[in-house]
Amino acid sequence: MSQKIETTHLLVIPCDKLFLETAIEGNAALEKYLKVLVPEKWTDFGTRPFKYALQKIKADENEKGWWTYVSIHKKDNVLIGSCGYKGKPDADGTVEIGYEIIKPYRNQGLGTELAKALVMNAFTNPSVKVIKAYTLAKDNASTRILTKNGFLKKGEIDDVANEKLWRWELKK
Repeated sequence: MSQKIETTHLLVIPCDKLFLETAIEGNAALEKYLKVLVPEKWTDFGTRPFKYALQKIKADENEKGWWTYVSIHKKDNVLIGSCGYKGKPDADGTVEIGYEIIKPYRNQGLGTELAKALVMNAFTNPSVKVIKAYTLAKDNASTRILTKNGFLKKGEIDDVANEKLWRWELKK
């Protein structure tokens, strides 16, 4: 679960301890480490998810490959976002995915390609039976990405910020 994923346009790289520490250090260090262009605002989430993933991996080596990945646009050699899972599969074989693509690379099918890569990667693990995702409770780019990848809307929930979210699932 912790090897690079290559798609038509993207190289999706799992973040190990060294990678996460480098990402936390900053964009200049990350650019030198990856040998790609790292835009100033390549993630909407800052370093918090990287710190959290690093804690999880340090606490349990079996978590490796079940957290953060980054996506590189191969042709342009640019870091264009992050993605990944929210931990290893639960007892029922369910994992959650998430993804982001920076604005200049949106509306080109790259989000769909990225989500498909995460799905295919997760389903290579025999314990994964279901992949879930959450979106805002309105039609948007993420709902289209999930629909194109075969996900079905399974319900609506209130998140911690009292915002309505749609829950999506894809079964193996």
